[in-house]
Amino acid sequence: MKTPIDISDLTIAEIQQLIKELQVRQTELEKQNEKHRPKLPDLKTTPADRIQPQQLHFKANHKDETEGERVVLSESAERYRWVLEDASVLICSFLPDGEITYVNKAYCDYYAKTSEELIGSIFLLLIPEFERETVLANILALTIESPIQSHEHQVIMPNGDVHWQHWTNRALFDAQGSVVSYQSIGDDITERKLAEEALKKSKQQAHEANLFLQMILDLSPEIISYIDKDFKYQYANDKYQGIFGIDPSSMIGVHPKDVLGKEVYENIAPRLEAAFSGETVVFETEFYLPNGELRYFYARFIPHFRESEVVGLLNIVQDITGIKRTEAFLQQLNQAIQQSPLSVMITDAEGAIQYINPKFTEITGYSEAEVIGQNPRILKSGEHPPEFYQELWDSITNGEEWQREIHNRRKNGALYWELNSIAGVKEPGGKITHFVAVKEDITERKQREKEHVRQERLAAVGQLAAGIAHDFNNVMAVITLYADLLLSSSNFSADQTEKIKIIKQQAIHASDLTQQILDFSRRSIQEPQSLDLKALLKEMLKFVERTIPENVQIDFDFPDGDYKVNADPAQLQQAITNITINARDAMPEGGSLNLKLIRLKLRAGEKRPCANMANGEWIKLIISDSGIGIAPEAVPHIFEPFFTTKEVGKGTGLGLAQVYGIVQQHEGCITVASKLGEGSAFTIYLPALETAVPNITSPSTIPQGHGETILLVEDNKVLLEATRTVLESLNYDVCPAENGEVALDIYRSRPNNIQLILADVMMPKLDGFELVKMLQQQSPPPKVILMSGFPKDLGLLAEMKQFVGGWISKPLNVRKLAETLRDMLD
Repeated sequence: MKTPIDISDLTIAEIQQLIKELQVRQTELEKQNEKHRPKLPDLKTTPADRIQPQQLHFKANHKDETEGERVVLSESAERYRWVLEDASVLICSFLPDGEITYVNKAYCDYYAKTSEELIGSIFLLLIPEFERETVLANILALTIESPIQSHEHQVIMPNGDVHWQHWTNRALFDAQGSVVSYQSIGDDITERKLAEEALKKSKQQAHEANLFLQMILDLSPEIISYIDKDFKYQYANDKYQGIFGIDPSSMIGVHPKDVLGKEVYENIAPRLEAAFSGETVVFETEFYLPNGELRYFYARFIPHFRESEVVGLLNIVQDITGIKRTEAFLQQLNQAIQQSPLSVMITDAEGAIQYINPKFTEITGYSEAEVIGQNPRILKSGEHPPEFYQELWDSITNGEEWQREIHNRRKNGALYWELNSIAGVKEPGGKITHFVAVKEDITERKQREKEHVRQERLAAVGQLAAGIAHDFNNVMAVITLYADLLLSSSNFSADQTEKIKIIKQQAIHASDLTQQILDFSRRSIQEPQSLDLKALLKEMLKFVERTIPENVQIDFDFPDGDYKVNADPAQLQQAITNITINARDAMPEGGSLNLKLIRLKLRAGEKRPCANMANGEWIKLIISDSGIGIAPEAVPHIFEPFFTTKEVGKGTGLGLAQVYGIVQQHEGCITVASKLGEGSAFTIYLPALETAVPNITSPSTIPQGHGETILLVEDNKVLLEATRTVLESLNYDVCPAENGEVALDIYRSRPNNIQLILADVMMPKLDGFELVKMLQQQSPPPKVILMSGFPKDLGLLAEMKQFVGGWISKPLNVRKLAETLRDMLD
């Protein structure tokens, strides 16, 4: 056997030429013995599925072949078979009746059948019925003059798919010109046909698509251009005219620098180079148009590849100035809502919450996760009737704005006040899609309003009481001074002396009541100093323990620290005493009394225990008891003068009023928390002071005068005489004056003979303050001490301090008067 021919590198044309040469040699041998075969049946009228090989096959009568001829034919066929078997194309031969006589391996693989299954079958059965007539016509058209023909047709694959094939058919004729067989070479051209079909369709649509694309590009809101590898524009749409004022046609063949200008080009040049390196470049930029307007752009430089080489760039630029401005506005709007001091809530048309800002969480205590999807009724306090909420819903669903104050409940159960403004968000057609609620927490404002009303009421009462107290003090001053004078005499019996003491004690008691009224009205005279509140409370311990019964447990909680305040020790001690006595009375069966000191710091933005508390350091004193408590309806009134919850005869109703006034006068505030059956807690807040506490000592004896002359000015004649008598008993020479004008005339007439002026403040014609001002114009200006139980303006007193040497409160205390006089004169 001869070596097979390697045809793996041969083309189809070379294989066809090789087969043709072999066919010629085979034909020459076959012509010697081949006889005519019958003609093919009429396939137009005979159904393909009824064509049987035995109907078309015939037996040829061959001459006896010589051994030499058979050898030659065998060798030729063997070589022919090797060529055909190794070919990658489909090769077959069939008789004029359609019976397949040979198929190569590629043919078998293509149809997924063996050669035994294919040889002897009719090749037309592999062709769809709608193609058979055409294929048969092409085969029958072959002649001796034109024995080779090519055609394309479809075939049915084993899986049922229809593929395209290209066949080259050659008819072999005998000596008489009759066809003895056909040999065909085929190839699957399905992909090519699909590509051709697609190309045909594409070409058909290309022109219209090109026109349509051009229209789209020109109408596109984006700026589109194409730059070739020589950095020249080859296309630009009409948007260049609209935005840059550049005619697109003038850009063709021009460099971008000459179109956009040097500054803009230098900005985008590195990006153009990056895109020409094969990278798709996306970026945002901004620059000024020729008219000076700043615009923002979003650009994409997309490389155009041809055989892995970048031959141009498609440039798509979007003017995003409007988007940028909208984004900036929305960002500002979002920040405004997120940082708003007002609570913002958005619901859908059914009332389900869809958005809340941080202020909502801060006010209500509910997080976003807890309220999204919920109904705002989770905030209902139960303080409003159903009609209130129905009116709200009816208003906003009718497209009206609803604005009301509403009492709501926080997550922790605490009630708070809001000023709500709710309105619908409407579509262009008017349909409400959402509701927006803007809510302001007005709890502190409501408390301030309530406190303001209370303050005005208390101020009115205080003003009335203070007016009465002023006159009352003058009466008590006369009684007290004369009682002191009588007690200094030895002309009375023990019984008479005891009665005089009772008169003085009752006068002092009346003065104390008056002082309580003045403390409440904040018109008492203060002598503030740097005071260690912790030290004061420790000094009061013995007094508190004496006044509190043994069945009451007293606890002091004074942590280490600085508790200095600027306060009048006597007033502060009085305030603390009043509260502890009330606590004692609230625990008839015993209990516990607790005093606690805390130093706290208030920072900006923090909630204040009381309105108008300034930032900074504060001292907090809590006095609590476990007594019977205060009824809720009584709490708003407990600081009002003459209001008491005690039985008749057991309370004046001035104790807590005095406390309130003292604390207010010290620029502090006081709060109360109480529950029936559990007790009460009073908390006093005082501004902290960072100064040392002075040590003050009091002399044991009443200091006497040395015959100095004192000009005494008092419009109340009885009090004038009583005070004169006391001063003379203290060894002073007294020059009386019934008003300021008389006093001024006296001093002008004898300035060198008067060592000190003691004047009342509240006088007709020329009061004490005006008198001091007039006296300052004299040379030399005198030493002055003012006295009053009702200063008209404490602020004015502060203004006069540089001219006034001292101050004495009415009713006058002999020791206090004597000490003040010696302090001034010495």
